[in-house]
Amino acid sequence: MDSHQDGEAVAAFLRARAILHRHGGGFRRMLERSHEAERLNAELGEQNVQLLHENAALRARDSRPVSAAGGRTLSSPAAAVPGFRRWYISIIAILAILASCGVLGIPAALMAIAGVLSCAALTRSQAVTCQRSNPR
Repeated sequence: MDSHQDGEAVAAFLRARAILHRHGGGFRRMLERSHEAERLNAELGEQNVQLLHENAALRARDSRPVSAAGGRTLSSPAAAVPGFRRWYISIIAILAILASCGVLGIPAALMAIAGVLSCAALTRSQAVTCQRSNPR
């Protein structure tokens, strides 16, 4: 390098230094923000790793079969007692006998039968929902 190029390099350095001094506060703030962002990013990365480990542990726990004593399952009486699956038929038969004997009037017996059938339909739909959510 000759002296003319040295002079130009020194002048360019002095111009860059003057610019940095004029805007030095802004550059420093930007650098501090960058360091803060890097620190927060590292912190969030650590939290993300921890959450991923917890998520994996919870998924592993949820995939295990539920023990009979530990977990409560939603079930209907029809699912619990095999002989009780058609419980509504016996109640309807009793209501029909009471209506034929004159203990219950026909409209009252029909309303009671409608109520029994509604309960039976709800019980059956609940049993189907329980079987779908708890496959054995």
